[in-house]
Amino acid sequence: QPIIETSENIAFASFSYAYFSLTAQFKAAGMNVWDTEWSNVYDFTKNGGSGLPRDDGEGKANWSYLPVTTRAVDLLGKHPHEVCQEIKEDEEKQDCPVPPSWGLRPLPKPLAGWTWQQCFVLTPATNTEVLRGIREWVSEGTADIHIKRSRTRPLSGSDLKMILGAMKVKSKSSSGKGKELYIGIELVGRECIKRTMDKFASKTDISSAEELAQQAAGTYFDALAQI
Repeated sequence: QPIIETSENIAFASFSYAYFSLTAQFKAAGMNVWDTEWSNVYDFTKNGGSGLPRDDGEGKANWSYLPVTTRAVDLLGKHPHEVCQEIKEDEEKQDCPVPPSWGLRPLPKPLAGWTWQQCFVLTPATNTEVLRGIREWVSEGTADIHIKRSRTRPLSGSDLKMILGAMKVKSKSSSGKGKELYIGIELVGRECIKRTMDKFASKTDISSAEELAQQAAGTYFDALAQI
């Protein structure tokens, strides 16, 4: 989660680039690619705040979101391999290991006949089948399903019980002694709950109603952050 103070003209977006050694570097740094709360900016600046850009009182925002379509070449003015000799041109064709996320940006107006719907998924970090499936799903290029945000958390049995209580589901996996690493994923899309259920209901825990999704996301992303 970005934290800023007395800053100007900062713009944030989901990490979106790849090169050969990037995955190994994430691992060496102890960073998980599913920690995608880049848009939950906490601004200590006067008139700042958390979640959305705020006016500084003089008609300027301290920070903003980059457009969803922003690429590295748009920011650098050149292709990355032209800026850094260690990066080869063919590396730019690789898929980014970080799943694309919409963040807390305002959602675009949906097409006629449907509305945006929120869904919350909780899965052990070892459930690579579900994580890979969600990653591939949101990367298909359709504009009607997005990861809003995701985060890893080590959960104890009592933590897990609290979140599952908010979701009103019985877990398909149980936390044993000690803490187990879980990943919470907030999805938003057209018929998001039904489509997510159809794909993953037999494999992990999913909220069955939008109200429960909002409640579970609040518990996972906000309440547990204070513990």
